[in-house]
Amino acid sequence: MTKPAFSAFTRVQQSSRDDDVFAVVGMLCGMSLAEVFKQAEVFGMPTTGPVFPWGMDASFVAQLLMSRSLVGGQWKECDSFMALPDVALAMVDFLPSKDCGRVVLFHRLPENHPSGVKSYVVDPYPHSQTALHYRQDLSGLNPAWFIAVSQIAAPAATATPKAKGK
Repeated sequence: MTKPAFSAFTRVQQSSRDDDVFAVVGMLCGMSLAEVFKQAEVFGMPTTGPVFPWGMDASFVAQLLMSRSLVGGQWKECDSFMALPDVALAMVDFLPSKDCGRVVLFHRLPENHPSGVKSYVVDPYPHSQTALHYRQDLSGLNPAWFIAVSQIAAPAATATPKAKGK
């Protein structure tokens, strides 16, 4: 499925069970999965072996986002998409007994967006139906955790006093 007009994000498909966080970071940063992995290796992710713990650590996710002028928060609990900020990594299908779930990109659009779309999810899961890659109907998805994402705030402009001439 090609990116719908209402979406600000191009879908990056995860390649294995453990790289959904990296795929969502790729969507947020406009990077391919391979580029996200290269950036993660710069920050200390092993070049071989399992990567699951690296993908779930909020501070590591924040480093990846910061490399593209985005700010990522900590994992926070939630019980609905209404509780999420406008842009977030959202963990859905959470299994408390296994302490795991899968991560999608959540985006809430402004009320006056011309598409009429209120919010949607971009799902990196490779086995979902194409129609679910960009999903506006969020029923059946129950977020349990999220990381808020925002742009780095521009520094406030400061007025430089002009020197007085003699």
